[in-house]
Amino acid sequence: MQKRLYVGNLAPTINETRLRSFFDSYGRVDDVEVVYDHETSRSKGFGYVTFLDAKDAGNGLNANGTELEDQTLRVSYAQERQLA
Repeated sequence: MQKRLYVGNLAPTINETRLRSFFDSYGRVDDVEVVYDHETSRSKGFGYVTFLDAKDAGNGLNANGTELEDQTLRVSYAQERQLA
């Protein structure tokens, strides 16, 4: 099972600290990444949360559809990028 979750529909004000704090209630978080536009330094509205174990990541899926700063989160297992 995977340990890394995709988190979409993030409010523009969400940073790594806030996202970690939110997901800490679902289990032990190992790493958090909010994806930013390289040119504008603004959030692209999505990120990734990696848990220490797969069971906690499964718990984190329960955040799908919940509200964080007036945005309804979309949470799913992260897809591995395919290299061309």
